Amino acid sequence: MQQSLVYPFVLNMWMMKRINELFIRGQAKLGRLKEDEVDLILATPQNIR
Repeated sequence: MQQSLVYPFVLNMWMMKRINELFIRGQAKLGRLKEDEVDLILATPQNIR
């Protein structure tokens, strides 16, 4: 599976709590992320502070 170009960026933003689930799902609707990438991002824990 080839990663989307925005996957690493969105993953990092998710981990830093800069974006929420609605933003990530919106990127999938726009075709910038694949559904399996959305699932992987949302399964990744966010920085707890």
